[in-house]
Amino acid sequence: TGSSDFVIRGVPSAVCPKVHVFQANASNSAAPTQCRSEKAWVYESSFETRPTCAFNIEYGAGNKMSCVVMEDRLSFGVGAKALQATAYLGLILAENHPVPWCNGADGIFGLGFDEDAMSGFPGPLGQLIRGSGL
Repeated sequence: TGSSDFVIRGVPSAVCPKVHVFQANASNSAAPTQCRSEKAWVYESSFETRPTCAFNIEYGAGNKMSCVVMEDRLSFGVGAKALQATAYLGLILAENHPVPWCNGADGIFGLGFDEDAMSGFPGPLGQLIRGSGL
């Protein structure tokens, strides 16, 4: 679909109750973000003490999601050869699924260009490449 955002569930899904949920409070590096794009807006989060940034995204099948943006460390790979970088995660807080998304996936790792991200934040692939010095 050309998605550039990294979105994962931030709350349990009524449609797909077995998928994993990102627990921001269980991460020692997760933090809310400041808005820096006209695509997003400030959101007063119920699970964070500071405001964070929020955005909406819609995929080709018609699935719509409302997300808040969290910043966290991302490692891709194992050990000393792992690529590491700061990543911006879209935590799904609300969703509308005309096509249920219960295929075992916990989220979408967008591989598109940074400028196409609906959140207004760099996508995970560019962050990994920049963070690793490749």
